[in-house]
Amino acid sequence: MRAKRAAPARVTTDTPLRQYVWGRYIDELIQQREGTDSETPTDYYLLSDLLYRSAALTTQEGDDPVKIAEAYDTDAYGRTLVFSGTGTDEAWFTDDDPATHAPLAHLTHCPTPSLPPVNP
Repeated sequence: MRAKRAAPARVTTDTPLRQYVWGRYIDELIQQREGTDSETPTDYYLLSDLLYRSAALTTQEGDDPVKIAEAYDTDAYGRTLVFSGTGTDEAWFTDDDPATHAPLAHLTHCPTPSLPPVNP
């Protein structure tokens, strides 16, 4: 699989805050590296389902097993749900996982233009 690096996110310094590795499909994120200015950056890997929808973001620290950092799903209306923890049972993908709706920052309010009245 060929992967290419996208431009890293920067603020005001020349040190990148995040780096991304993209796959061959549109918006196919493979890896996200955070804290690139530190000695031990954190790598996140995106798990996708068969329709290339984001399912979970995983990470691994040292020799520890791979852990889920966030999980994603959609509700009945197509809104993205972000699961940020395991809840009280310490197991992912159960009914007690805390979920929030992801903000749709890319959508902005666009008022409907007023149309002139129609003459009969």
